[in-house]
Amino acid sequence: MTDSPAPPPAPPVPRAGSRSLADLAGRARMPAELRGANGMRKLNWLLDLADPKAMVRSLSTGELYFLTKDIGHNDAGALLELASNEQLRGILDLDVWSGHEVRFERWLGWLDLARDASLETAQRLVRQTEDELLLLLFTKRVQVHASDLETDTVPDELQLLQTPDFAYWVTIPHEDEDLCDRLRDLMSLLWSSDPERMRELLLAARFELPSAVEESLIFFRQGRLEEMGFVGPEEALRAYAWLDPGRARQRVREHLQRVRPAMPLAPLGDVAQDLVLRDVEPPALLAEALSLLDDDARARVAEAFAYLVHKVFMAWTGDLSHTDELPAVGRHVAALTNLGLAHLADESATTGAQVLERLWAEPIFRVGHSLTVQLARRARKIEARSGARLGLHLLGEPTHSAIASASQARPRYYEGVEGGAAMGYRDFTTIADLVRVETLIDDADRVLAFFEQHLGFSPETLLTAELGGLDDDTRRQVRLETLFRTAMARLLLDEELGFAPLTKAELARAFELLFERDAEAPTLGLPVRRAMDALAPHVDEAVRRWMERAMDELVLALGRVRAHDLDPRYVAELLLAVPDET
Repeated sequence: MTDSPAPPPAPPVPRAGSRSLADLAGRARMPAELRGANGMRKLNWLLDLADPKAMVRSLSTGELYFLTKDIGHNDAGALLELASNEQLRGILDLDVWSGHEVRFERWLGWLDLARDASLETAQRLVRQTEDELLLLLFTKRVQVHASDLETDTVPDELQLLQTPDFAYWVTIPHEDEDLCDRLRDLMSLLWSSDPERMRELLLAARFELPSAVEESLIFFRQGRLEEMGFVGPEEALRAYAWLDPGRARQRVREHLQRVRPAMPLAPLGDVAQDLVLRDVEPPALLAEALSLLDDDARARVAEAFAYLVHKVFMAWTGDLSHTDELPAVGRHVAALTNLGLAHLADESATTGAQVLERLWAEPIFRVGHSLTVQLARRARKIEARSGARLGLHLLGEPTHSAIASASQARPRYYEGVEGGAAMGYRDFTTIADLVRVETLIDDADRVLAFFEQHLGFSPETLLTAELGGLDDDTRRQVRLETLFRTAMARLLLDEELGFAPLTKAELARAFELLFERDAEAPTLGLPVRRAMDALAPHVDEAVRRWMERAMDELVLALGRVRAHDLDPRYVAELLLAVPDET
């Protein structure tokens, strides 16, 4: 950041309780009371307008598509009847694909919905369906034959139908129930909407290869998606491209004031923003920074954010029909954008407002994601060294769960590290989230290095060593603290460090050396304190504190227990022990 003064901020937008990004954008087209209403209320509101067709056709295709999903597929036929031809075609582009695969059952579902509305609507939907999609249907699911087909040679497992003009025969497996039961009506509808087009399609279907048709479909659909403000699966993954957090922050500090404020994207539409952003409550820093922007800047941020949500949504699903996942995607984007903003703006809302105004949402999100990727790389190394991938639980809780969740392909934050009642998982949202898990990783790294360098430990040795008959389940639940306390007890008994489980007799002897009971409260005995002091020069302060905590836990749990009362079965989490002498 430069030292030049920031422009005077706009008056903060008052926040009454939780506010969604749609609220903060201030551009919702529907009445506020309808945002959380059910689909039928929205549909009734729209149909009660003076000119509902004009309203529907004023929407972008993406807006109309999300509105149909919000209203519910079964009730959206009225919207199809009001939609323009361009909107109908766009809805098919958005909904009937999963990745690069056409889902014909969805196309048939839209066709059924259009036919329920009116025959004219169904014919319009057929006319707006790409030739290549229909051609793929008649090459991949149906086989077209010449009119001179010897029908008695058709196998029984195939249904045989003649086209409405009697120029061709078509066959389809009876097991293809979705299409088999509707094929006759479908051909009649195709014929009634454009007979010449149907003849050309059926003729081409006799010679075209499905793979070539699919390649053409994918190519042209990609261009139309971009015109509607959406991206294809490959482009969507670029939202997760690495963006060096340190270099990005340095550029913000040095050049932000020279960056021109972000310009609007190709408009997605207010309704699309409202539907995408209504369930996304921005985290604290993002919300405060947004509140410092003026209305126009805040609207631009919301539009860029909605576009980013669409992009990440495609990266997650590859399938734009899964709109029930949009709220989760929106919260994910908000969390990592907040994290990236905190890093770039040094957690300052004033600087954050300038960053939001001058940078697109996507690079801010990418910085947040890249911060979690850095953390995940370290977490995976610790997982490997601790044997977590072998099923071991050496690090104990909450470290084990925190590192496991942070090491995922999409790193997650384990709330149990905060010591409260929450034990769930969520996206990393703040710098404090990162710091908490980084601290656990740092501590685990140091303690593992101590075990590796001074105790000759590795996860493989724990699983394969002869440990007095300990079963696999018990070994997999052993913690590093348990191993360390056992090693200290063995040092007192055998004058060398080791992990062999203690028998009941050995426990009794070790107790006499482990604890000092003359004081009001039990403490560690002099022999073990001397052993700890001997190790201290060889480890750093963090490992010394860890060793002391491990032994304090033993004192607290067993310091007042008498040796003759000890039962090896009940000390498993504290020391390795076996019920009988071996």
